[in-house]
Amino acid sequence: MKLSQERPPLALIACGDDWMSRALESVFQQHGYVIAHTRSGVQTMELARLANHDLLVLDESLVDVKAIDVCRAIREGDHFDHSVPIVITSPTPADPRARMAAFGAGAWEYCSHPVDLEPVFVKLETFLRARNELVIARAEDFVNSTTGLYTSFGLRQLAGKLGARALRKHESFACLAFAPQVHDREVGSSMLWKESPAGFADVAHVFREQSRQSDVVGHAG
Repeated sequence: MKLSQERPPLALIACGDDWMSRALESVFQQHGYVIAHTRSGVQTMELARLANHDLLVLDESLVDVKAIDVCRAIREGDHFDHSVPIVITSPTPADPRARMAAFGAGAWEYCSHPVDLEPVFVKLETFLRARNELVIARAEDFVNSTTGLYTSFGLRQLAGKLGARALRKHESFACLAFAPQVHDREVGSSMLWKESPAGFADVAHVFREQSRQSDVVGHAG
């Protein structure tokens, strides 16, 4: 979720061990976080897709799916903000191979029990502050506030992300370009819709209303 000064950061703690879950919650609450809980890897993936968190903490005690697999699945999802850090915690000592596997799956940090989170909080404070400033700076760059369509910048960012996913998963990926024209009855000629403010608004409305949830619709003019 986009951090703001009006609310504390939200962390999702996914842990199958009740004692460890309470311990993590206590530490994060002391640092000003609001906490959401889950014990299931499947539920974690669903919550990560539906809710906007500032941080995900995945413990390897999850009851159904390995934390590293949950991390990888979340990172590969289309509806997850990839700037959100994911921390994996483990009851076993962190050997180099385990750490590299976690980082390869998209983890931001990997910690062993007993977890010393103070260095992590220092890093998180710096990271989330910078992330918040970037989100605010780019908010208007991604979506045109008047039309509700993605800007050229937003289209480039999403096209790169979706194209990479399609290549990785061997899925289809198509790009369509439209240049609608508006007919002026008074002069008996047509003009490009971008030259007509009324036409621009009408076309933008049609695309917003008719597009599917999976479609990315923007104005590249």
